[in-house]
Amino acid sequence: MNSSKKSKILDRTHIINAIIIVLIASIVGIFYNLLLPNPLPWKYTEKEIITVADSLLFSSGQDPIDTVKANKINIKDSITNYQSNINPNLNDKSDNSQTQKTNKKSEEPQIEESQGSIKSISYSQLLKILNNPDFIIIDARRPDEFNKGHIPGAINIYALDEPDIRVPKMLNLPNNKTLIVYCDGGNCDLSHELANELINVVHYPKVFIYSGGWEEWANKQSSK
Repeated sequence: MNSSKKSKILDRTHIINAIIIVLIASIVGIFYNLLLPNPLPWKYTEKEIITVADSLLFSSGQDPIDTVKANKINIKDSITNYQSNINPNLNDKSDNSQTQKTNKKSEEPQIEESQGSIKSISYSQLLKILNNPDFIIIDARRPDEFNKGHIPGAINIYALDEPDIRVPKMLNLPNNKTLIVYCDGGNCDLSHELANELINVVHYPKVFIYSGGWEEWANKQSSK
């Protein structure tokens, strides 16, 4: 057998092996997604963007915060409750008091139910917020992306970080501030994930999303 025939056989073998690997990886990925507490949707649904009015965003009177127990909540219990909320199997290992807490948590709106209801702010509104002490800007991207560049004054809480890292950071946020969450912009879901947790898990009263994200901010700044 000459070298050209050997090379064709090897090429065909490599192609077949590559196809088999891709198929196996796809099957494993599909099953893994199905096993997740909140599996990724099969079809992407574009989120409706509703911009908040200035009268609500910059209102001097803050909403009542007696339901915001962040500084009074035991962080360890909060993390356990959060994990129980996203993974019902953990309830089997909890005691009666923990079960009561989890049941109370289950009566609250689920994270995915409120994704379309969070209002967004515009770039012009963000400019007014930058030096306003009543606001906290939160970057929901990975720490390495945050370190490469972020909106001035923003803090970093990675939306997909481990609960025992992410939840304490959320609980330590001041109760009387308006929170603005952003990520890359466009189809990025990290800001929505984190904002929904801040609303439904930690119960902050005023949380908005900067839907333009880092992409719009960087483009606007570079065009000046």
